[in-house]
Amino acid sequence: MDVAPEELPGLYSWVDGIPLSRPKRNIARDFSDGVLAAEVVAHYCPRLVDIHNYSAANSLAQKIYNWNTLNNKGFRRLNFSLTKEDVEAVANAENQMIERILKLLKYKSPKRTDSPERQEKDGMNESQKDIQLQELRETIEKELA
Repeated sequence: MDVAPEELPGLYSWVDGIPLSRPKRNIARDFSDGVLAAEVVAHYCPRLVDIHNYSAANSLAQKIYNWNTLNNKGFRRLNFSLTKEDVEAVANAENQMIERILKLLKYKSPKRTDSPERQEKDGMNESQKDIQLQELRETIEKELA
């Protein structure tokens, strides 16, 4: 999924609206270890990823490990996945790769339309409930197999 130049400001402002643990200076480099991408997923689907599974990394091997973990445990449940080539490209901070992934995340992530008070009261929104149901189905299927 390519990102047109006119889509970039909206994409960047969407990312800026998400509280991340590190400031963004060079988006390709800052997201290359997968930690901030996991935080984006966790912002919309807190039960989908465990942030403690992702550690800041400088080595390519650890970056690829983080991305593979996110790909297998998070993106799969959002109904998309990255190829091995995509994972290597984003880990190497290749031009426009993180923007493509962020665009996918933006459109595949459940929208946070509920107020924080309502989300806290309900515990989770409808999209999160759907994800939890899917996780329970997968668990049951594994136990029956």
